[in-house]
Amino acid sequence: MKRCIIAVTSIMSPLVFANAALPHVEVLGFTTQYQPFVQAKLLDKQFQLDKLDELNAELSKGLPNNLQQAEAVMRQRINSPNGRKLVEQIENASTVISQAWQLGVKKSPAIVFIPTNGKPVVVYGQLNVATAVSIYRQRMEKKS
Repeated sequence: MKRCIIAVTSIMSPLVFANAALPHVEVLGFTTQYQPFVQAKLLDKQFQLDKLDELNAELSKGLPNNLQQAEAVMRQRINSPNGRKLVEQIENASTVISQAWQLGVKKSPAIVFIPTNGKPVVVYGQLNVATAVSIYRQRMEKKS
């Protein structure tokens, strides 16, 4: 019985740590498909900054070289059910880039800490979210 409790506790501890360590702070991760976060469960949300390029490449794949033909094919694609879904994903990916810019993200990977009553704080170059949380906490302790 004790083994089960210990196993469950160790599995749940990252979630408890995130809530207990950073009350009233939203934690957002911005990265690329080639730089996955470690301990990503500590993030409230994570975003892939290169998703827009990937989606645009998918939408443009196999277009004819002739401009008029390419326009006709593109119209068909974006008006199909899959095409409409892809356009929606492109809009969402554009919003992510805009949000990153508004938060002051200049490069990736970046983990942004947004306190309820304060300015966002960005930790760059850290893929391990637990380490980024420690860096953030140290910065906040120095400010106090």
